Amino acid sequence: MAGPLTERFVPEFTMASLDGQMKLNTTVWGNGTVSTIVIRPHDAHTQHGG
Repeated sequence: MAGPLTERFVPEFTMASLDGQMKLNTTVWGNGTVSTIVIRPHDAHTQHGG
């Protein structure tokens, strides 16, 4: 039998920024490690540099 924190049964939290431009996802894995990713769409109109 699988324990409470195995394979797909892991605590996962997803949040969106107030302006809707970014999404953050955090997962707590069965071995106690945590992974977090922030997803932001590429803005072709943004200028980099000076």
